[in-house]
Formats: sequence, structure tokens, C-alpha cells
Amino acid sequence: MSSEGDLFQSLTDEDKDLFNSYKEAIGLRIHETFPEIPANSDLKPISIRQQLGCGTFYTYKVVLPGDQMIDIGFHLGGRRATPLVGPPHFEITKSN
Repeated sequence: MSSEGDLFQSLTDEDKDLFNSYKEAIGLRIHETFPEIPANSDLKPISIRQQLGCGTFYTYKVVLPGDQMIDIGFHLGGRRATPLVGPPHFEITKSN
């Protein structure tokens, strides 16, 4: 059985572009979740996990200043009852 860490892959240019397209909104959400982390922190994604469902669920592992590690998860695509307006909802969790 593989561990959760084994499911993360190296980033492609497309993965980096997707992350960068939401970088400002992600920074704000990180600051809302963890106020001690500035909203303008230098966010460095290092790996990604993608899971297909109704759309695609993305989880990025991101290194913050001070060697803190967080996971940022969000969902894109699929059929929605109401159209998505603005960036997706980002789930932010600290990881080891």
C-alpha cells in the first residue's frame, strides 16, 4: 500500500502556471487561516497530487519561509449547480 506522500508528483510547467494563476488568492487564504504567515509570503510549490472526480481535485505541497510546509487543496471543473465566480475555495493545512 502506498503512503499519501507517494501520491505527490513533480510539478510540470502547466502545474506551475495553474498555481501561479491563483497565487494572490492563495496567499490571502493562507493568511486568513494562519494569521502569523504574511499574505505576501513567497510561495514555492514543490509537488502536486491530482485526483479525478467530478472535475479535478488538486493538492499542492508548498514551502513557506522558515521551512514551513503547507498543503493547498482546491477543485476545478465538473458540473456545478451555480457557476464558479472568482477563484475556487482553497483548503489550507500545515503538513510535516
